[in-house]
Amino acid sequence: MATEVAHNSNGFTNGMNGESNGLTTMLTKPCKTVPSTSADFGKKIRQTDFILDPNAVHLNHGAYGATPKPIMEEQFRLMQVRDSNPELFIRYRYKDMYYKSVERVANFVGSNPKNLVIVDNATAAMNAVIKSLKFKAGDKILVGDQSYKTVKRLAKFTSNEFEGVEVVSMTLPLPLSSSDDLVRAFEKAIDANPGIKIAVIDHINAPTGIIFPVHQIIALCRERGILSLIDGAHTPGHIPLQLDELGADFYAASMYKWNFAPRGLALLWIHPKYQDSIHPPVTSHKQFSPRLQDRFCIQGCREDVPPIMGPAVIDYYEQLGGMDTIMKYNSDLAEWAADMLSKAWGTEKLVLPDGMRCPGMHCIAVPDTEKTRSYIATCDGGTCIDLMFDLQDQHNVNCGMKLFMGKMWARISVHVYHHEEDFYKLRDAVKALLKLDS
Repeated sequence: MATEVAHNSNGFTNGMNGESNGLTTMLTKPCKTVPSTSADFGKKIRQTDFILDPNAVHLNHGAYGATPKPIMEEQFRLMQVRDSNPELFIRYRYKDMYYKSVERVANFVGSNPKNLVIVDNATAAMNAVIKSLKFKAGDKILVGDQSYKTVKRLAKFTSNEFEGVEVVSMTLPLPLSSSDDLVRAFEKAIDANPGIKIAVIDHINAPTGIIFPVHQIIALCRERGILSLIDGAHTPGHIPLQLDELGADFYAASMYKWNFAPRGLALLWIHPKYQDSIHPPVTSHKQFSPRLQDRFCIQGCREDVPPIMGPAVIDYYEQLGGMDTIMKYNSDLAEWAADMLSKAWGTEKLVLPDGMRCPGMHCIAVPDTEKTRSYIATCDGGTCIDLMFDLQDQHNVNCGMKLFMGKMWARISVHVYHHEEDFYKLRDAVKALLKLDS
């Protein structure tokens, strides 16, 4: 007979009753002791806590993140426990662990657990929202010209599926003099395009690292009767969040970029008034459950350990010193690196108003050479894959290369395992590739 699971008044578990075959302590086992001050960041933590190739330079952290060894070890342990008794784990224990993970993640991002579900990635979260909405002819979807490529593709796919639905764009007004420039840009796009049903709004813009004034933009959308879906892929663990207070209708975010989670741990926050109508993109066993979390918990057989790792991931993050300690290190190193690179290359840094630059990313213009212009000619959707590949292939250096304002920019992503030597190697690799010293 199945062991029953006790739930508290919020619908979240108080723990498991009865026998558990060793699974009861699954998420309570403490993570490995880790450095707790920024004095251990850089080379030391890279050697002790990461398996990154020591011969490569990893400066594109914002793309895929980097999972620390203690998290990988806990993930593998949970996989072993699951596969020691898949029936018990998946059928009778997984839901309880999923709810525990939702509760811990919700607390971390300032949400009532009832308003949040864990999904595989921010793309899945945004698909769940957009594909659950009912569009009609004349509706429009607002995206940004610098929005993430999959956001644009999702909007385009939706417009192809519904006759008479149109995708419209907000142009990022660079250079910025204040956050008001962005609010006015959204207002201009809204005024020029009557019928916008939903606006997809970056919280941290991926190519530029700009923090959008989401409170004001959300308020503008609300005044105009427009739904707001926030793309927060870069926010958890990067900037403070209070999702219940933000005022958005939907919020999608990834935990594996800046929060040290394994890939497959992301979140979708849904305003209570829309929770009955939002469904996961995969139709599975609990599709018609009235409980939001039940609908998203079991999505068929998949790699199901990352979604239950919220407690372990947040424990690790907090043992490192938490956001203030981590982001001070990242911000200080990013500022130093941007200064050094701009001087070495004789180019500009992307100048942003106070409070609009995220701590872990910075953009530095790549020198304008004939070789640079040939790379620009092959850019795909604002990302220069050819330049990135040549840096990787010829110099073992990974770095995001973005095209905006008619220029190529190196977007460095900085986290606790980086140190100054990484950026000297980027400096020299770009100079060699563009033949700046010849």
